[in-house]
Amino acid sequence: MTIRLCHIAEATGGGVGRHLLDLAKNLTEKGYNQTFLVSPTRNPKIVDELRLIGVEVIAVNMEHDLSPAKDFLTCLRLSNLIRTGRFDIVHCHSTKAGLLGRIACKLVRQNNVVYTPHSFSFQMRSIRLKIWLYKLMERALSSVTKRIICVSTGEIAAAMGAGLPGDKIALIHNGIPVEVQANHPHSAEDRRIIRPFVFGFLGRLTVQKDPLTLIRAFSLARIRDCRLLIMGDGELREECEGLVRALGMSDCIEFTGEISNPGERLLEVNALVLPSLWEGFPYALLESMSLGIPAIVTNVAGNNELIIDGFTGYKFPVGDAKQLSTLMVQLTRGPGLVRQLGKNAQSLVLHKFNIQKMIDDMDNLYRRMIG
Repeated sequence: MTIRLCHIAEATGGGVGRHLLDLAKNLTEKGYNQTFLVSPTRNPKIVDELRLIGVEVIAVNMEHDLSPAKDFLTCLRLSNLIRTGRFDIVHCHSTKAGLLGRIACKLVRQNNVVYTPHSFSFQMRSIRLKIWLYKLMERALSSVTKRIICVSTGEIAAAMGAGLPGDKIALIHNGIPVEVQANHPHSAEDRRIIRPFVFGFLGRLTVQKDPLTLIRAFSLARIRDCRLLIMGDGELREECEGLVRALGMSDCIEFTGEISNPGERLLEVNALVLPSLWEGFPYALLESMSLGIPAIVTNVAGNNELIIDGFTGYKFPVGDAKQLSTLMVQLTRGPGLVRQLGKNAQSLVLHKFNIQKMIDDMDNLYRRMIG
């Protein structure tokens, strides 16, 4: 049975963008007829990337911030596309598409609605009133949602704490391909001893990812023969580079900008650092762990399900540059420890968080919805 599936997304970069591409490719192979209503505003490349996979793509410009007049027009366009598309299921991704898409579904009486927040907006750090409004919005929209997909156990706890209906919540972790790179340099017994030791950051340079805390921690650590590789781009790029210059660290911190194949640069990295203020279930962490790279991460939902202290890496409190610097120093002094943490990390991801399980779980959820 072919299922006509519509995805709606405003956030199309970073992990959400990768998630959409994974669904496009792997669900098509399972016989789904997929249409993607995506906003190219924040990631213009997403339209061509999806079309190369062979799915139908319709560009629908959506404002990231609330814009009543424009949002109203977007809702009307989405509702028209949903009505004419005659989809079996509509799947909305992230907060803004979750808002506009679910309202549009209500307007045309589309009842088979799935929503994946990829980290609820009320999980981010903000003023209490804003968090309360986000929770109120999610509770209201849950009445027109058949299934809410959480990508981590921490996200489920947040959803339940916000009063979302438990019988509508499903857990489907993000997953990645399980191919093990046999020739990866981390497999060599002496790889972790060779200098310089390289810490890596992979992600958007945004407030959420908090790269400034990482730069301050690296400066505090003052580790000899050590580099920091910052992979990604974003609105904090200029501020980050200015801080690096002010701290006199330009000779040992490299900014790559946006890179199309981060796996190649990860080959240079001994340990990943993710200082995020909040997370869903980060692909950057999954990918690095699959390559045998341990990580130091903030103790937030998603991160803390993947990183087990002393087993796959270490956790530190959000914004604590001093504690992060201490952990960075600790890793550089223990090559045997780094190797073992990396092996444990790789085993965990390849056995528990692979893409085939994610796709099978998604397929089962969709098929149960339509009977």
